[in-house]
Amino acid sequence: MVAADPAITEGTAVAAAALAAAIRAALPSPLGGQLGAGVVRDRCVPLVAAGWTSEQIASAARARSWIGAGAGAVVRWVTDMASENPPVAENVDREAFSSRLSGVAAADSSTEKAATIWTSNRGPDEWLTMTTDPMLAQSAVDRLTGAAHTLIIDGPSYRQRQHTPPPG
Repeated sequence: MVAADPAITEGTAVAAAALAAAIRAALPSPLGGQLGAGVVRDRCVPLVAAGWTSEQIASAARARSWIGAGAGAVVRWVTDMASENPPVAENVDREAFSSRLSGVAAADSSTEKAATIWTSNRGPDEWLTMTTDPMLAQSAVDRLTGAAHTLIIDGPSYRQRQHTPPPG
């Protein structure tokens, strides 16, 4: 029999359950199904205290690679996220942002003299969906990809090679 923690209010328990549901929904389906709702919910209480929202934690869960991960890795990740501050949403001043992008354009002459490597686990077409202002997002993507050489590496993650037992 599990005794309820009297320090956890009903509101906190409801918010923790919502975070747990968001995490499970954001995970790849086999992994989300392996997790018991109560296990994740109990570890989401510190996330509620830190100010995480369902959208923020779901976005963080989708941004992480879960290839080869088991339920224990998710539990550990949720526990570790309690020590992280949630991302801060900023109201972007369109004119200020545009002037910053203009500053990037002014620096183009210096960037043409050196290489810059950008890596992402998502394509530029997906970058547009990660912001609330499509026009500013398109402008940033255009500047980043305008003269870029794109190299797409497909296949298993290099990180996973560390976990593969040697042949023989």
